[in-house]
Amino acid sequence: MKVSAAEWYEDIMKMCKVMESLGWTYTAEGPASAEKISEFEKETGCQIPDEYKEWLGLTASLTIDDCDFSLYMPEDAGENEKGFRMFAVGSVSAREYFINADSGKMFVYDDLMQKTEEFDSLDDMITDMYARIEMYADEDFGDEWQDAYDEMFPEE
Repeated sequence: MKVSAAEWYEDIMKMCKVMESLGWTYTAEGPASAEKISEFEKETGCQIPDEYKEWLGLTASLTIDDCDFSLYMPEDAGENEKGFRMFAVGSVSAREYFINADSGKMFVYDDLMQKTEEFDSLDDMITDMYARIEMYADEDFGDEWQDAYDEMFPEE
């Protein structure tokens, strides 16, 4: 089942609250306005996928410092080796997430593995990112973070 940007935002914010209680820090900005998003698209020629526009309408930037997670308003990242214009939209450690300005497709480049993977949806991209947040939480806190999550959000 596909998860919406709003559902992912709620889940990630819950994770942020749990991680904050264990010592991690995070920063969440307010939403990007529809005007700001439209202006960005007109100025850059980058077509932001509707799903990502929905995410930006929830937060223009979300960062969890301790696992190098971030999702933000697209930033020009130049051209890739095939000549496509790329816009960076996030990262988790050595994985950088982009939008192809021409196709609007989202993908990740893994610097450690030296490979690229395309995503069919924002849901797929955030699923990939969320799994890495959980991996870092496991490394830092073991089961403690899951116990804290269950305590803070017992209905889950």
